[in-house]
Amino acid sequence: MKGMQKYYEAFSLGLQSSMEYRFDFLLGLISVIFPLTIQIFLWTGIFSSSQSGIVYGYTYHQMLSYSVFAALISKLVSGGVEWEVVADIKNGGLSKYMVKPIGYLPYRISCFLGQKSINALLIFTIICILLLVLNIYFGFGIGFDHLFIFVISIILSLVINFLIYFSLAAIAFWIHEAWGVFVFMGVVVNIVSGGVFPLDIFGDTLNNIFRLLPFQYTIFFSTNVLNGRLTGQEMIHGLFIQTIWIGIMFGVTNIIWKLGMKKYIAVGG
Repeated sequence: MKGMQKYYEAFSLGLQSSMEYRFDFLLGLISVIFPLTIQIFLWTGIFSSSQSGIVYGYTYHQMLSYSVFAALISKLVSGGVEWEVVADIKNGGLSKYMVKPIGYLPYRISCFLGQKSINALLIFTIICILLLVLNIYFGFGIGFDHLFIFVISIILSLVINFLIYFSLAAIAFWIHEAWGVFVFMGVVVNIVSGGVFPLDIFGDTLNNIFRLLPFQYTIFFSTNVLNGRLTGQEMIHGLFIQTIWIGIMFGVTNIIWKLGMKKYIAVGG
């Protein structure tokens, strides 16, 4: 327990940082209104020309709710840790963690989860309000079992996304200016995670490829838990796959960082 205290303090530091920059996060949420409005008009036009009322397996209300929920979830699970990690690599700040009795990876993930905690509470409150409206007016039928699984899936999604971006940050061991890579990968990851459109629109071929990658188990899966499109068995299976991907990504991250640290030590003399 004593050894865990330092990571609890790191979580607290992240929590304080979240409180300090909560206004920035609120502005980020407001910024999704414009692209979300465009999506609503787009899907309204598409569904109005559909004779069956079903597009890519979604009803009109499911598609609109997917767009809203995905926008909120993408803001919550988005990275950011990569910039802090790169700064430590480039400025030599990583060295202090090599001589202290604290692991850099668990320290960063503790800070990351602390930073996301207040944001997660805000997002969850907004989602609960939206679900209440959807249940009352459109008979969505989303119950507490879906909310419970959603909370678990979001926690697992945060860990998966953290590991993805933490691994990506290791590119700074080999490339001095990596900001362009981060911006490009941020856009790509958001798309293939289902943060812009549901992955169903890409067709069976690409979806078979996406199933072999961890990205859809961050935004796409969690959003469809709320959307009511998954059975109980499918939701449990999704949580299991998320857990598997966390184990795989931990292994990949450790390998990349061991290679990177050899480069870092060589540069540092």
